[in-house]
Amino acid sequence: MVVILALGVMSLFQIRLPGARSRWAAPVCGFIATLLVTTLGVGAPLAGLYSIEQDWSRDTIRATLGLYFFLASVLALALFAVTGLVGATTAKNIGVLSIAVICGTGVAAVIASRISLRAFRYVVVGVTVVGSVSLLLRELLRVV
Repeated sequence: MVVILALGVMSLFQIRLPGARSRWAAPVCGFIATLLVTTLGVGAPLAGLYSIEQDWSRDTIRATLGLYFFLASVLALALFAVTGLVGATTAKNIGVLSIAVICGTGVAAVIASRISLRAFRYVVVGVTVVGSVSLLLRELLRVV
């Protein structure tokens, strides 16, 4: 999480992330982000930062991340089901939370269509930095 926070701060100050546009950046970032999402639930900021560094349009970022997280989630759910980690409670939660995901997608589409690309980038990076700091603080307070 410290690395993701550092990358977020660099991106916030428009310091180009080293190697973000190299040939191997996408598969390496995708693998690490998916591993972090499925095991610790903290890989999304890495995928977001990678997409910001590509200088894609707002719609391309949203579409790419949407497809990426959909496929990663389906794969994770399938693997969790095979290993017996998905029970009736989890299935019920998926059903209930699916409604929130659909509503959130609609709200996000309205908001994203009304803000500039620059503001969109700052929102993505800002959420990454705030999320990283809050997670680190939570873990530090748990230790103390």
